[in-house]
This record gives sequence, structure tokens and C-alpha cells, in this order.
Amino acid sequence: PDNMNRLIPAPFFINWADCKINDYDEACKEIYQEGLKEPQYETCFWSGNINTHKSRKLLYETYKNNKHFTLNSMDWIGNGVGLAGKPTSYISMKEQTKYKYLLDIRGNGWSGRIPFLLFTNRPLFYVEREPIAYFEKDLKPFVHYIPVKSNLTDLDEKYIWAQEHYDQAKQIAKNALEYAQKHLTRANAIDYYSKKILECAYGGEVPVFKKKENTSFFRKFLSKIKNKRLMHTELSSLF
Repeated sequence: PDNMNRLIPAPFFINWADCKINDYDEACKEIYQEGLKEPQYETCFWSGNINTHKSRKLLYETYKNNKHFTLNSMDWIGNGVGLAGKPTSYISMKEQTKYKYLLDIRGNGWSGRIPFLLFTNRPLFYVEREPIAYFEKDLKPFVHYIPVKSNLTDLDEKYIWAQEHYDQAKQIAKNALEYAQKHLTRANAIDYYSKKILECAYGGEVPVFKKKENTSFFRKFLSKIKNKRLMHTELSSLF
């Protein structure tokens, strides 16, 4: 029963068709290149559907008129099975690097955009949440991100702090980028997931496989997920 609380995320490390990301690794490279440029706007940016979680609606209603924040409320049209549909307003991850700061807040579940945001070379305001993806346990406040309370009462305060300590904020962004480049590649994700699946299959003891065999096994598994558009709830029993 305890294992049912652990989720295997949707395969964003392969692609994210709804957000026009055809290849994870290529998208991260492009985001990184854009993030090397100086930001054009001083504000903190966020875009998303405010109806997927109460915290998003709170964010939008509280800070939409705050000069420190640029918030884009959008929705999805024509929802299909396993697909979000077409966005009413689309701003790519690359375009988001035009802003000095970025923000991440939970939606229906964990946040699929965090790996991409860590490649932006922008200080990230990270709103406390549950559940979290497997790698988020490695991320440390004021080392990889600027923490924000789940009730958002300190968000403006944290923005002001970042402005007044921008060298420190830039170092936080650099730390996040270095972590992403080292740990958040598709190959590393495959290694992690394949190990977890094998641990489950063999009762916690992973048999000795050559890395090529291990990777090949999980690539086939991911292919099935991708083709069938399985949701994370359907896969939760694996963990």
C-alpha cells in the first residue's frame, strides 16, 4: 500500500507534445542557449491554467496586478484522451527566458516543467508542494531555487530579496543549471527509472545487467507509454 503513493511521471524526458516539445534533450539545449542571453524584462514570469489547482488561482488573483510579476492565464481547448488540447495562449520555454525570474507552482499533480526551468539559467521561485518528482528531493532552497511558501504570502518578499541580492540569485540559477546538465538528461532518467522498475520486479534486488541491456529494456517500456499515452495514475502500481 505504501508503494501506491509513489508516482512514475509521464514521459517528459522523451517529449511533451502538448507544449510543442518534440525532443526533451534538444529542447533543453535550445532553452540553455536562450538562457545565456541577458533577460529583457525585470519581472518574474509564469504561465499556466489557473483552474488546475487552487494555489494557481491564488497566485493569479493575488499577483496579477503586481508590477513585479507577469502572469499569463491560459486554458486548453478540445481536450482529448491523454492530451491537453490546444492552448489558448502559448509561450514557449525559450521565450520565457526573456524574463529575469521564473516561477513554478503545482498543478493537478507534480510539475513537469521543472527540468526545463532548471536549464533556463534564470533564478527560479519554487512554491512548496506535494507530490514531487524523484529528483526534487535533491534540490535545496537557496542553493538550486528560491523557496516560496505554499500560501504565497512571501512571494513578493522573495522577489525583493532576489533583486537586492541578485549576485546570489544568479549563483542559485547557475547551481540549478549545473545540476540539470549533470542529472536531468534523458540518459540519466532512463538509468534511474530502469533501476526502479527492476527493483520493483525483483523485490528490491536488481539483477546484474549490462548497462546497454538495462537501457534497452527501459527504452521499450517508455515507447509503450508514449504510444499509449498512459497517465501516471495508471502506472503508480509499479512503485
